[in-house]
Amino acid sequence: MKKLLLLLLIVLFASCSDSPTEPKSNPYSGAWRIVFAGSYIGSGNLTIDSEGKFSLIVALKNSDNTTFTNTITGSVSSSGSMKADTYYNGAKIGTVTGTFVGDSASGSYQTIQPTYGTWSATKK
Repeated sequence: MKKLLLLLLIVLFASCSDSPTEPKSNPYSGAWRIVFAGSYIGSGNLTIDSEGKFSLIVALKNSDNTTFTNTITGSVSSSGSMKADTYYNGAKIGTVTGTFVGDSASGSYQTIQPTYGTWSATKK
């Protein structure tokens, strides 16, 4: 009986691991080029971190050729679903949604004015 208990304890301790589990990196992490079309046009560089989070500062122009600097903050899930909020002078003014697949992505945006349009991105 003691030998069986000893054997079970050895198996239990041998199967335990002290090494931490490596977190899985978001498959869409990295550098992207993003282009906006519609009520506002412009482009920028988007960097998605290993958790899928990002914050992008981008200058967008309207039809009057007036430039507005916006901050877009959000995340991309490991399945490619993207949700973000758009801010101007610290106030939330809209949303951005889309889908990432492989090395490309696309979606739409809408603000409270209301203005709207589309966006597309390619991985660098």
